[in-house]
Amino acid sequence: MDELKKLVGCGDKWFEERALMVLELADALQKGDVSQSEYKELVEDMVRTDSISDEGQQIEFRSMLVAGAYGILQII
Repeated sequence: MDELKKLVGCGDKWFEERALMVLELADALQKGDVSQSEYKELVEDMVRTDSISDEGQQIEFRSMLVAGAYGILQII
């Protein structure tokens, strides 16, 4: 979750938007609006469909996004 919060203010619009999406999905998961399997599927789709160039800070941001998204499943 901390990774996602850092990404919200990272200065890269693409990552900020994705981090906000994951945080919104996490909120829906906690409220019971989506199941764990739905959450996992949505996050996997987001990770798979969006292409990112593998350079410098983008690799770090992508790792943070994926770790934060899947880390939420460990919390809930």
